[in-house]
Amino acid sequence: MKELIEINTLEEFEENISDSQITTNTVIFKYSPYCTISFVADNVIKLWFKRMEDDTDVRILKVNVISARPLSNGIAEKYKIRHESPQLIWLNKSGEVKWQGSHHRITEEILNSNLEV
Repeated sequence: MKELIEINTLEEFEENISDSQITTNTVIFKYSPYCTISFVADNVIKLWFKRMEDDTDVRILKVNVISARPLSNGIAEKYKIRHESPQLIWLNKSGEVKWQGSHHRITEEILNSNLEV
């Protein structure tokens, strides 16, 4: 079932990616509320989310890189991925990074191609 969850703390992040929770595609979307490119990427993700079927197997974890800086840095450290914003990190059902990209690489086509149906 599709979910879109705004998370703010490392504890919330760990709860959502724990072994018991990784039964779905997990997309981490890091964004800045002050960046126009983040605004565009956020709209791409919102439209993609709206268009998908309700029973689609995906969870989107949104992270505001300004208000949740420790969380954003913790994610970058955990996955050894340089912080960018906007940034999308796609985890497979095993909790491993399947794809990551930033800025204008975040498109509906990329999202659809990574979705495990």
